[in-house]
Amino acid sequence: AKILAKISKGVLSVDLLQKMVKLSKTHDIVNPHLPMAHFGFVLPFIDTNKLVTQYHCDLNLGCGALTRLIQQISYWSMGRTLHKSAKIVVTTKDYFSSSRFAKYAGRVFGIYPPIDHNRFVQRDSTEMRAKLEIDMNTKLIGFVGRVVAEKGLEYLLRAIPLLESRLDNFMVLIAGEHTKVAGGSVRQDIGALIEKYPDRVKLVGHLKFDDLVTFYSLIDVLILPSVDPLEAFGMVQVEAMLCGTPVIASDMPGVREVIRKTGFGRLVNKRDPKDIADKIVELL
Repeated sequence: AKILAKISKGVLSVDLLQKMVKLSKTHDIVNPHLPMAHFGFVLPFIDTNKLVTQYHCDLNLGCGALTRLIQQISYWSMGRTLHKSAKIVVTTKDYFSSSRFAKYAGRVFGIYPPIDHNRFVQRDSTEMRAKLEIDMNTKLIGFVGRVVAEKGLEYLLRAIPLLESRLDNFMVLIAGEHTKVAGGSVRQDIGALIEKYPDRVKLVGHLKFDDLVTFYSLIDVLILPSVDPLEAFGMVQVEAMLCGTPVIASDMPGVREVIRKTGFGRLVNKRDPKDIADKIVELL
């Protein structure tokens, strides 16, 4: 579908709406994915008995009068879509029950993200450790993901001085794109913290799939210190666990599901460097 304009974190596409209405006539299921906000505007032209909606996460476009207006229009459209949906699919019921649309919980089915267990397996990470020039005695605290505000990396970095008095030898390894990032990189914002601890932090950058699996096997613990409801699950948790690595994650709706179900890690208060440090020491 042709994009008419980009607005904040989303796009405007009249072409998409026209195609959606046309295709709905010849298909059994119409499957909107929210928080994309288009769908509420074409509901009068679609058989809503065919509507099976996927609700991924809440919307957070940031500050400003225009973004707040766009957000309100989006929520109106999303609310109409969910109200008319025959069924609603969510990643976890825990997350949806905490959203503004919890009143539709009676039509909700929780389906975890599909992750191929055969691809994420524990691997020998000796070569990667040597390439990164890290000795065998160093404990490795890893992060995997986009370097964006909702991931809460700042609070992991602020835990470093609290760890220095309790761990003899450790490093924080950050794997993920940190320049051109959807949602806006915070590399500049956390730059001062990275530069403050040059011997404790290493930016690994974007990893290809094989290297990512090796990275999960390399680190001693994965940290997911998310702070925003844009984080609705955190698939990296499952990927790390399948490679034998325990996880520390924020105690947030949806995000906490993986550790609650498996027991393979610890939950921490969001935006709490001390709790992060305490749980890292406890888990190691």
